[in-house]
Amino acid sequence: MDFLDYLLTRLRATIAAKAAPLRGALCALLNLAWNRISRAQYRLDKLIAKWRAGTLPKPRPSRAGQPRKPAATTTERPKFPYRRGWLLEFAGEIPYLGEELQRQMESQPEFAEFIAACPQAGRILRPLCHMLGIEVPATFRREPPKRKPRPRAEPRPPKPPKPEFPHPNRDLPARFRIRVPGLRWSSA
Repeated sequence: MDFLDYLLTRLRATIAAKAAPLRGALCALLNLAWNRISRAQYRLDKLIAKWRAGTLPKPRPSRAGQPRKPAATTTERPKFPYRRGWLLEFAGEIPYLGEELQRQMESQPEFAEFIAACPQAGRILRPLCHMLGIEVPATFRREPPKRKPRPRAEPRPPKPPKPEFPHPNRDLPARFRIRVPGLRWSSA
């Protein structure tokens, strides 16, 4: 599974080379992406080491549906672009590295064993796949959240027709008549 370490290191080096001459918001975005990939690489290395040593923690029971207290954060988390493959806009080796990562994830038998034993790695690798625009392996995919069906809205009553009034100056030419927007005059 050294391919993950190698590819993520190359990806970080490519991003650093692209961000070096830049200034402003784009440079900050690339630095945030570099930091995210660095943290993901560190977390994956720790998880792989625990898996190889046979000391993976037992999964916790699900807390779905339980109330949670809000996290006490002093700063906002960085907002990354939402569209798939947003990191590819900066080209270089990045498209090649993404394709190579996908190919290695699909072809390595050791990686398949690792994912079967350690599904929490999906939480680390899903954002990387999204950034690089590669297909998330089927073992990582999450089901969309189940939503309650929306109650059907009651049909609105029809609008009452606008009242028609006889025109007060029926004998005058139209250009001299009073014009009121939205008011309809009857011809009688």
